[in-house]
Amino acid sequence: ERTIKSVVNLFIQVAAPFLCIIVPAEIVIISLLPSMPISFEVAQTSFYLLHIHSIVHSAFLIALTPGFRKFICGSFRKSGGTVTIHSLK
Repeated sequence: ERTIKSVVNLFIQVAAPFLCIIVPAEIVIISLLPSMPISFEVAQTSFYLLHIHSIVHSAFLIALTPGFRKFICGSFRKSGGTVTIHSLK
């Protein structure tokens, strides 16, 4: 069961570059062809999606990896309605 969970997490992590790099890049390239009716706005939006790859990948890592989750959540402590960041030493 642990192996299956690890494989599923790995496939989800592989989805980040696919969704944020490969698909938008293909849309931009196809929009450059003269016979394809893809609007400029769609191509421009796809181009901007290329830049969020690192954010999406980091969010996937934090969400899917228990070690990262513990580290991130352990460095924040809520006290009296405010969140304080404690030293990571």
